[in-house]
Amino acid sequence: MPTDCADLHIIPATTPVSGTGSGGGGGYGGGGTQCPATYQPIETRERGFIRADELAIGDHLRDPFDGWNAVEKLETRPTIVYRITTDEESVDVNDTHAVLTMVGDWRVVTDLLPSVELMPILGEAPPIVRAVERIGPGEYVAIMCERHRYVLGRHLAHNITM
Repeated sequence: MPTDCADLHIIPATTPVSGTGSGGGGGYGGGGTQCPATYQPIETRERGFIRADELAIGDHLRDPFDGWNAVEKLETRPTIVYRITTDEESVDVNDTHAVLTMVGDWRVVTDLLPSVELMPILGEAPPIVRAVERIGPGEYVAIMCERHRYVLGRHLAHNITM
């Protein structure tokens, strides 16, 4: 698995991340959190792109729609890591990560199929899923930030409440 941000090709784009698969927050725990693998690059206002496990409370993550959101809580947890690959990038996430599709439904990474169009950054073409692969056991960083959304690749989801 990659150990450095330079090991992954990541386009600075939008991913708010979701807990319930609906527009709301949702509980924390018992599954249902969608977050990046520990080594997944994520953009901060203060330090540029860093690994998710290097985030600190108070860092600001890019909001997909407006400005930056302060990180309020972080927790590293075990998971099975999955990689979502589109034409432009690969994003490694935990096994319950959900993404918003162009038709408006939320799909968990394990239910994604090639050719599904994901919700893009405003004004961009939708990224098309080319592959979803099970990478194996690993860890992810559960992130809670202001407005419960942040940028992580080019697909949209939204954050959870811890």
